[in-house]
Amino acid sequence: MNSKKIRIVYPACGFDFWDGGGLNGSLHMIRDAMQGLGPITEDVPTSLDIVYCDINPEIDIHTVKRAVDRLFYSPNQPNGQRQRYRLESTTQFHFGPEPEDERLPMDYSPSEWFRNTWAYELVGQYQGLSIRFRYFAASYQQVMYYLNLIGWTLGADDAIILGDNWRYYGEGGQNLHTIFKRPLNRFFDEYTKVITRNTVRRFHQGFWEPELVY
Repeated sequence: MNSKKIRIVYPACGFDFWDGGGLNGSLHMIRDAMQGLGPITEDVPTSLDIVYCDINPEIDIHTVKRAVDRLFYSPNQPNGQRQRYRLESTTQFHFGPEPEDERLPMDYSPSEWFRNTWAYELVGQYQGLSIRFRYFAASYQQVMYYLNLIGWTLGADDAIILGDNWRYYGEGGQNLHTIFKRPLNRFFDEYTKVITRNTVRRFHQGFWEPELVY
């Protein structure tokens, strides 16, 4: 463990970037991780590979770009000095039909499997730290399934962060129990950190916080 290459996923993130939302500004947590602070990692990483996703049509590329751009600014430097990007891109995704044999937990809203959607990617450096940030305009089930197919999964030193709208049957369909069941559980290592606003646990500890179950 103690790898300095960290992967982070925030599924169904909504507008939780710098203020508001389930973590009251999740990018503050990312900024702490860049310095080896906070619940994500105790070590200063050499790279952060970050994935956010949501199906909210009001979140557009410009919203994401403005939010993520701030990660590359030095707030304590004169005039907020910005580090340079290496890559900025927008990708159009064309998915096939939902894989019925996988029994993805999407029965409550089959329309959330998007056949055509987009992703935004920003790659750069901040004070020697490599950062790759991707936002997918798609459901967390679809994004996890896609990432698993291409071999991008979460290991023992990585983290999934969850806003407080994740419940057993959550607001907007963010059902906490689904990530602990097949096929989505294949996305995680047993020691992947599962982080909420108030708790940090390991994936193998399973569903928790029974007081949050409605």
